[in-house]
Amino acid sequence: EVLGVEQVGRHDNFFALGGNSLLSLKVVSKFQTIAKSKQHFTLKELMLNPTIASILNNEPTEDSIVLMNSLVTQEKPLFCIHGGMGTSLIYQNIANELNGIRSVYGIACRTINNTSHLDNSLEQMALDYYEMIKSIQSYGPYHIAGWSLGGPLAVMVSALFEADNQKVSFLGLIDSFEPNKNDSNWRDQFVNDLSLLNVHVDKRKLNMSLRDINVNELTDEVITSIIFDCDLMISNEGFKQSNQLEFRGRAFNIEDIIAIFKATFNLRELSSQFIDLPVLSTIPHCWWAQGKLERQKESFIQKLGDIPVINQTIMADHYGIINDQKLIAQLRVVLKETSEKLSKDAILS
Repeated sequence: EVLGVEQVGRHDNFFALGGNSLLSLKVVSKFQTIAKSKQHFTLKELMLNPTIASILNNEPTEDSIVLMNSLVTQEKPLFCIHGGMGTSLIYQNIANELNGIRSVYGIACRTINNTSHLDNSLEQMALDYYEMIKSIQSYGPYHIAGWSLGGPLAVMVSALFEADNQKVSFLGLIDSFEPNKNDSNWRDQFVNDLSLLNVHVDKRKLNMSLRDINVNELTDEVITSIIFDCDLMISNEGFKQSNQLEFRGRAFNIEDIIAIFKATFNLRELSSQFIDLPVLSTIPHCWWAQGKLERQKESFIQKLGDIPVINQTIMADHYGIINDQKLIAQLRVVLKETSEKLSKDAILS
């Protein structure tokens, strides 16, 4: 019903059939409406179990790497690393565009799937994601992309593959930034991140709640209290929700909000720490959002060691660029050209 297709098989992938982030929320919301028992179904469960068969098997998993479209064996997959809010759902439109052409795997922050897990450094996360990618594709060439915080993480993952004598054929950096030890405003940025989920959030009260709190003190109970106290769980109609957050006409389950809250808080703090980005042999493709300062672009690029193949500004803001049709179209063309070059090189060798 949600996808508008006549029949869905037990092993059909929700995202390969045209599912996206908003439709995911609609599925979760509809389940909550029609469920006759105390069972509940969350957004992360749909992400981790995108087929009817996997949902019915109900096998708990903490995997953070998920196939977001149909499996294509003729081309090497594209691995997309989460941004500052921890979720890989942001890449769904890219995955839909490449459906049937190239498999897209989304890598989410592990806190999204397990709120008891806390990453302690970006370097440790990069090593984890390097191992996750190898579990799917054991040898190169690799294709890796990252938006926002996913950019520096993608750079560090690529450096690990290069150190392992593996080729990275494509590195796509989408409005990335350089982790900054002087970023003392990361808590304010975190509050702005949450306001994207709900414009009704009381920013002043949220700032006060988080003033002296440590991420290790953010238990599910503490986060739940903050969420309701700061009006994050309030609908567009002005009444408070007991277990769902209205967002663009859809609903987030409270468990999803807790996971996003904790992951985003921790990622914002980690990204405020200084990281000496590695120099790469791989030449990146860079796309920037409108308004990114030239000095910020230049500083980030200089760290990587070479002039990007593409270094283009897209007429969208930081949060809109990842779904911009011009970006997605260019990404599709660049990946096709990369595959053609690999084929030619293989013939010549």
